Amino acid sequence: MPEMDGITATTKIRADSVFQDIPVIAMTAHALDEGRDRCLDAGMNDHVSKPIDARDLMSKINKWIYNAEKNACVERKTSKADRPRQNNSASN
Repeated sequence: MPEMDGITATTKIRADSVFQDIPVIAMTAHALDEGRDRCLDAGMNDHVSKPIDARDLMSKINKWIYNAEKNACVERKTSKADRPRQNNSASN
């Protein structure tokens, strides 16, 4: 990336609580465990090394999209249940 690397970008993304649950997948030439660990330690959810294996990439994208959608559904259900009920008979 021209302005900052993925580690720095992820650190900045994770610093904003709005983006705590957004999936971040590293795509890097660093295939060794050390490179993968640096990405995960920075707050990324997963790691794909180059050259890209299309099946592996799609599997990881699908995994994190599913998890994000599942968490969003749980959050929506929870937030809806936490709302106070409106008493419609109050207008009578």
